[in-house]
Amino acid sequence: MARLKLRADTREELQEMLKDLPAQVDRLADTDPSAIAFACTAGSLLEGPGYDQKIMETMARFCNAPCTTTATAVVAAIREMGLKRIALLAPYPEWLTEREIEFLQAEGIEVVAHKSLGLEDSMNNVPPGEIYRLGRTVCHPLADGLFISCTDFPSMAVLPSLERDLGKPVISSTQATLWMLFRMARIRPEQKHTALLARL
Repeated sequence: MARLKLRADTREELQEMLKDLPAQVDRLADTDPSAIAFACTAGSLLEGPGYDQKIMETMARFCNAPCTTTATAVVAAIREMGLKRIALLAPYPEWLTEREIEFLQAEGIEVVAHKSLGLEDSMNNVPPGEIYRLGRTVCHPLADGLFISCTDFPSMAVLPSLERDLGKPVISSTQATLWMLFRMARIRPEQKHTALLARL
């Protein structure tokens, strides 16, 4: 694992983080990985539709392993679950959530409701119980499912209970990234506690 430096979800910080991506992928390539993911939702859609593909092309120049980004994995996961209309919960400032909506809708995924928390940092300090409450609140009746964005947002623990109580699939950035890595590496984990991971 390699960690890219990011202090806050501002445009400048996200752009600066991406400058270090080739060097970090090159370091990981020395370990002969089965798959590599750029695990940042905002960073992989920062410049709008198609930006994730450009990042994967950059990664592929430095590593022979299958590569993905979180944004790419999220789109694939939403399609895997057959979702056409989603509700979106994101910790970001509104401008970044709007960029995410633009990205998703360009992929044919309609966002029928969304909630931004307005955070540029400290996403991981939001209590999981609060994420559960917000997820229940934002999930519009017209939505086929709920997407919880940001790999630094501690939502994994509440995904099973949200799915149960909403009666709809719930996908998070972290879950989608792991699901895609498992698929690319051909790993079948024992714990398949959500509808998405049950598809492995």
